[in-house]
Amino acid sequence: MKRQTSDSNAGTYDNLKKWGDSAQAGDVFIVSATDVGQNGAVGDYFIAQFDGPSSDHPFPDYGENDAYWKHAWSTTLIELITESGLDGGAIYSNGLNQIGILVFITAVDPNKNDVPLSQDVLDRVKSTLQLIDYTSGDALPQGWSFTDQENEFHHLPQAMESAPHSSDPDKSVDKSKFKLYLSCSPTSTVTPLKVGAQLTMANGKTAASSLMDPTDHSFVAIETLPPKRYDLSNTAVDTIRLDDVYVITRASWSVPYRQYANYLRVTDYGFYILKYDLTKGVTVSDTWMQMSHDRKIPPTDCASYIWNRSPNNQFAFIIVDYKDDDRNDPMWSLVELEYGGRDDVVAIYYLVNAALASGFSYSSGDPSPVLADTQITIWDQFGNSSLFTVVSNGKNGLLSLKVGANSSWDPTGTGTFPTLTK
Repeated sequence: MKRQTSDSNAGTYDNLKKWGDSAQAGDVFIVSATDVGQNGAVGDYFIAQFDGPSSDHPFPDYGENDAYWKHAWSTTLIELITESGLDGGAIYSNGLNQIGILVFITAVDPNKNDVPLSQDVLDRVKSTLQLIDYTSGDALPQGWSFTDQENEFHHLPQAMESAPHSSDPDKSVDKSKFKLYLSCSPTSTVTPLKVGAQLTMANGKTAASSLMDPTDHSFVAIETLPPKRYDLSNTAVDTIRLDDVYVITRASWSVPYRQYANYLRVTDYGFYILKYDLTKGVTVSDTWMQMSHDRKIPPTDCASYIWNRSPNNQFAFIIVDYKDDDRNDPMWSLVELEYGGRDDVVAIYYLVNAALASGFSYSSGDPSPVLADTQITIWDQFGNSSLFTVVSNGKNGLLSLKVGANSSWDPTGTGTFPTLTK
């Protein structure tokens, strides 16, 4: 049954008509929830191309026009600024540093009237919105990428402060705002880059802000900074002594073991380690942590380990003796280790018999105190990363850092931390 209507006034954005009303060519109709077909959008606007009952002509799908209806939204004004309200910005070309790009769109009909965009329409537009190369009008060049998800790394503060401030499109109620995040890898083929935007309108046609477009020429200019690298010149290791661990031997002696926490930090002003990842490594729960209080009977009196932050308590099995001096029949003591208390930095721990804390050495090639192959990747707050290897050294049993992937055992090397004190 056809819907009855008594509406004979002209349909405008202030006096919208709905499906079932009498239509005159040029009337503006709005799609309601009851009018939506399988592919329609609630709040979409159509302009009638006929005179007569509208109920004779169902609305076409979203993204399509037909002989009776055309989407009101026919052209688009696109404006871009950075999240800081500037016409330009800067990022590290490390693939992780991001800059937020605000994209404002104004939908316009054939009569130059602004078209309101419903949330249903905006959700569909969002899935088509992309950042493009403003100069060519094509997709972003190799090495550049965008997403609508912000990652955990910080944006550069006040990037390109000398860049001119744009007008503030956010103050216009007729503009719809989207935010995308742009990043650049070290393999980028184009830098710096002028960035435009492209989207698909409700009528299925593409709108773009690019040099190739005859009217829409809004863009932001993004400079790139080379990735920052970390090595032994701009990092340091701080050693903190924790409480001693006491082990009771078979003879009921209380043998103290000293525990040290060694923290890796960045020394360049204004930078710090935001996260780290252990590519390899062991925790105190591994059998590698087995220790003996007697240096003449392996394992040795010192060991290094990475703190396992999952359990609340950490323990180490220490060999306190061997039954009948048979190294294949060890006697164990379970001791609880103190946590260093810092989750925000890379922490390497060291346990050593207190009697040897003033200095000790091992025979060349003796692998007993070796930290099992441990490589650590650090990221600063802007996503710059570097790889280090923790190396145990045979000459003095101490640890050192090497840049890149290396063996964690150097039988002829001399370590620099922890700084052992009595």
